Amino acid sequence: MSEIRRLREGCGWSMSRLAREAGVSHAAVSHWERGGVANMRLGCAIRVAEALGVSVYDLVEGERGRRR
Repeated sequence: MSEIRRLREGCGWSMSRLAREAGVSHAAVSHWERGGVANMRLGCAIRVAEALGVSVYDLVEGERGRRR
Protein backbone atom coordinates (compact mmCIF):
# COMPACT_ATOMS: atom_id res chain seq x y z
CA MET A 1 0.00 0.00 0.00
CA SER A 2 1.36 3.43 -0.89
CA GLU A 3 2.12 6.00 1.79
CA ILE A 4 -0.38 8.41 0.25
CA ARG A 5 -3.13 5.81 0.41
CA ARG A 6 -2.20 4.86 3.99
CA LEU A 7 -2.30 8.49 5.09
CA ARG A 8 -5.47 9.24 3.10
CA GLU A 9 -7.30 6.28 4.58
CA GLY A 10 -6.03 7.26 8.03
CA CYS A 11 -7.87 10.56 7.56
CA GLY A 12 -10.98 8.66 6.47
CA TRP A 13 -10.88 10.40 3.08
CA SER A 14 -11.76 9.16 -0.36
CA MET A 15 -9.41 9.82 -3.28
CA SER A 16 -11.83 12.53 -4.42
CA ARG A 17 -11.65 14.26 -1.03
CA LEU A 18 -7.84 14.26 -1.07
CA ALA A 19 -7.90 15.59 -4.62
CA ARG A 20 -10.19 18.46 -3.57
CA GLU A 21 -8.17 19.27 -0.45
CA ALA A 22 -4.87 19.27 -2.37
CA GLY A 23 -6.20 21.00 -5.49
CA VAL A 24 -5.31 18.14 -7.85
CA SER A 25 -7.32 15.74 -9.97
CA HIS A 26 -8.75 12.43 -8.81
CA ALA A 27 -6.78 10.78 -11.62
CA ALA A 28 -3.53 12.24 -10.23
CA VAL A 29 -4.22 10.84 -6.76
CA SER A 30 -5.02 7.44 -8.26
CA HIS A 31 -1.81 7.52 -10.31
CA TRP A 32 0.34 8.45 -7.29
CA GLU A 33 -1.24 5.76 -5.16
CA ARG A 34 -0.35 3.18 -7.80
CA GLY A 35 3.09 4.55 -8.66
CA GLY A 36 4.26 6.32 -5.53
CA VAL A 37 5.51 9.83 -5.00
CA ALA A 38 8.46 9.45 -7.39
CA ASN A 39 6.11 10.61 -10.17
CA MET A 40 4.94 13.75 -8.37
CA ARG A 41 5.96 17.31 -9.11
CA LEU A 42 7.28 19.18 -6.09
CA GLY A 43 4.35 21.62 -5.97
CA CYS A 44 1.87 18.75 -5.96
CA ALA A 45 3.83 16.89 -3.29
CA ILE A 46 3.74 19.99 -1.10
CA ARG A 47 -0.04 20.40 -1.52
CA VAL A 48 -0.72 16.71 -0.86
CA ALA A 49 1.52 16.69 2.21
CA GLU A 50 -0.15 19.83 3.59
CA ALA A 51 -3.61 18.38 2.98
CA LEU A 52 -2.62 15.19 4.83
CA GLY A 53 -0.91 17.10 7.65
CA VAL A 54 2.57 15.68 7.07
CA SER A 55 5.83 17.02 5.69
CA VAL A 56 7.00 16.30 2.16
CA TYR A 57 9.96 14.53 3.76
CA ASP A 58 7.60 12.22 5.67
CA LEU A 59 5.63 11.53 2.50
CA VAL A 60 8.76 10.63 0.51
CA GLU A 61 10.52 8.70 3.27
CA GLY A 62 7.34 6.75 3.98
CA GLU A 63 7.28 5.64 0.35
CA ARG A 64 10.97 4.73 0.37
CA GLY A 65 10.62 2.75 3.56
CA ARG A 66 7.75 0.69 2.18
CA ARG A 67 9.75 -0.33 -0.92
CA ARG A 68 12.62 -1.80 1.09
